[in-house]
Amino acid sequence: MDLRLLLGTGIRIFSICMALEAFRTLYSIKQAQSLSSVDSAGYILSVIYMVVAVISWLFPLNISAIIVPSTENLEKSEVKPIVFARVSTSLFALYLILNNIWALFPGYVLFSNKFDIDPTTLSSAILTTVAGLIILLNNKKIAMLMCK
Repeated sequence: MDLRLLLGTGIRIFSICMALEAFRTLYSIKQAQSLSSVDSAGYILSVIYMVVAVISWLFPLNISAIIVPSTENLEKSEVKPIVFARVSTSLFALYLILNNIWALFPGYVLFSNKFDIDPTTLSSAILTTVAGLIILLNNKKIAMLMCK
């Protein structure tokens, strides 16, 4: 596997991150609308995130060809694409889980009525942690999809 294929797999993982960020931004906007008025900048940001996610998902090799010019000496790697994709997907899922664990601990204290936390933050952390668990448990299927 050459450098462009490795980079293309990483670009697909980046597109998943951007899509999740777009959904998280939309979810935050919906929650903020119930609290106060929200301008359209959040919607525009979500659309930009989603457009970048779709383009990077559909054209990862074209983007990697732009990043790594063809004039450079490309080396072959011993890593198979599916192995790299599974490891990358697992690391991304662990990042999602560990990044949101810190938001869940104050939520636990909230349920015991000792600490006050925004319910939106708690629900977003729960949903993102569940998404991380789903990605971690299904990393082989996701890796197969990324290597198509």
